[in-house]
Amino acid sequence: MESFVVVDGLKTRYVEEGSGTTVLLLHGLALGSSLEVYAQSIPLLAKAGLRAIAYDLPAFGLTSQPQDYSDEFRTAFILKFMDALKIDKPYMVGHSNAGTGPALIALEHPNRLQGVIALAVFPLLPLLADQRGGGAELPKNPPTLEEVRKSLERDFFNKSLIADEFVRLRYRMSTGENFAAFLKAREAEPDWYAGDTPLWKRFARAAVPKLYLYAKEDRGNAAKRFAALAQMEPGLNMHLIERCSHLAMMDQTEEFSRKVIEFVQQM
Repeated sequence: MESFVVVDGLKTRYVEEGSGTTVLLLHGLALGSSLEVYAQSIPLLAKAGLRAIAYDLPAFGLTSQPQDYSDEFRTAFILKFMDALKIDKPYMVGHSNAGTGPALIALEHPNRLQGVIALAVFPLLPLLADQRGGGAELPKNPPTLEEVRKSLERDFFNKSLIADEFVRLRYRMSTGENFAAFLKAREAEPDWYAGDTPLWKRFARAAVPKLYLYAKEDRGNAAKRFAALAQMEPGLNMHLIERCSHLAMMDQTEEFSRKVIEFVQQM
């Protein structure tokens, strides 16, 4: 059921279902993203005896707009949200570029979590020889409804799963103040590959339990980069989901949920 809580002055929308060990689910930073991407997996996690919680990140969904759009603020907000809901040492699922927050918490505050599931998090994979860091070119105007649909088609392997209702929701979450906030949030993202020890390398060697979940048909040569990481850092807990693209929690809901459940229950 949808609820709201004030966190660091921001009215924050979240959903919660189940009881037991907590799994905190963070949606990605794509334009129009919101907690709804986990709508189908939350009941499966709850049925398995877990407490599943997802919230709209600042600048996304129905959460209030922040004054600070930096990654540092967004990462600190995770811990403040946990404090507001009295969440103690959850497992964190971070999707796409929002997965950098759980990775940084694992490195800087490992006592605040039990483990991290990196779901299609590009900054946690090494670049290939012909790739460069940095984000994609940002849009100049809010998308049309048809452009939203085409964007989702790139993020699904099974395009029949793209419901009209979800397209309309994504469109609503992509316009107005959400569009302006998205631009500010993406412009504030750092280059995760800068420096001698980029984030992907630091996280791979962190002692915290972690699971890398990626999609075989994802964009950005994700499968090749996944294989490169497995070769560079043998021993990591890694799983590649077949017949799946970027929105893996929707494209292959049952497999995504099963891998999360298995990871939590084996710890």
